[in-house]
Amino acid sequence: MVFDRNLLIGFAAGVVVGLVGYKFVSSHKEQIESKLQGLGVGANSSDGAACEDTSSELTLEDLEAQKERLEDLIAEQQQKQNGAQG
Repeated sequence: MVFDRNLLIGFAAGVVVGLVGYKFVSSHKEQIESKLQGLGVGANSSDGAACEDTSSELTLEDLEAQKERLEDLIAEQQQKQNGAQG
């Protein structure tokens, strides 16, 4: 198998970019996790189990606010669909 020079340069560039990205993420791990928690996204939620854990920590007021936000988003989406059809 013959390796093209462009292929090797592209592979090396990909490795370098990957290493730089890994270094950036590992050095800013606390900031990233705090922003994810602020958005309500679990940093370690890969199978959805974290959602069950955080739902027990939410207050009734938080759940009501999320419900209202979802209802607003659903209403907006329905208006967009009705506007596109009519």
